[in-house]
Amino acid sequence: MFSEEGYENRTIKKLVSLIYKYKMEVPSVFILEMLKPFSYIGGEFGLFLLAPFIGDIEENFISVFKKRENLEKAIILIEEKIHEDKDRKKIGKKKEF
Repeated sequence: MFSEEGYENRTIKKLVSLIYKYKMEVPSVFILEMLKPFSYIGGEFGLFLLAPFIGDIEENFISVFKKRENLEKAIILIEEKIHEDKDRKKIGKKKEF
């Protein structure tokens, strides 16, 4: 059936892949770190204001990211991707010589 944690993890990974696709890793980490203290209030306020205009998918998306621990998971995944890229570039440069 429906696993909330599985849905949250898939949503976080989808967001991270979009951020990575558009090369927005550093600004995203900066923004997510800034928003972390306000995540719950912002999520509730966003749901209140946008509820008449959004569907279930968007509402679930907001609900996932109003949890501070999910923002932290996203930040960690983004930072891991950044480090993987740096390591991959270092290995590529070493092979050129």
